[in-house]
Amino acid sequence: MAALGGDQVTATVEAKLKADILAAIGRTANEDMKTVLLLTFGVFESLIARLDAMAADEQGLREAVLNGHAKHHDRDHNWIDEQIAHRHEAADERRWVRTKMAAEAEAIKDAKEDAREARNAVIRLIVVAVASSAASILGVLWLVKDI
Repeated sequence: MAALGGDQVTATVEAKLKADILAAIGRTANEDMKTVLLLTFGVFESLIARLDAMAADEQGLREAVLNGHAKHHDRDHNWIDEQIAHRHEAADERRWVRTKMAAEAEAIKDAKEDAREARNAVIRLIVVAVASSAASILGVLWLVKDI
């Protein structure tokens, strides 16, 4: 017996299923039930025919399932594949960026600290100058008072 392809297997199973359903309907004694079952069977055959037609039109099925996004879907899959392929390089880049950002943050912190130290040095210089000037003025006044 030759091996059957996927479509042949599906057709064989479908034919057997139809035969079994029709045999079961044939054994039904109630004519009203038989009518309902035959109508239901007709609806199922119609649905199967539509599904077969949709499966045959792969591009139409893609458009229906992806709701008009088929072009972007393929592009997005390609982008995701590229990201996965380069994930190690991207991790190295992110590590470099984090290191660079941390160094810049540290440099800003150091610059603020340096500016604070410079400001404090200027304030100390002004205080020393004012104190020295005050001492000099007091010393001159003390000397002048004796003259």
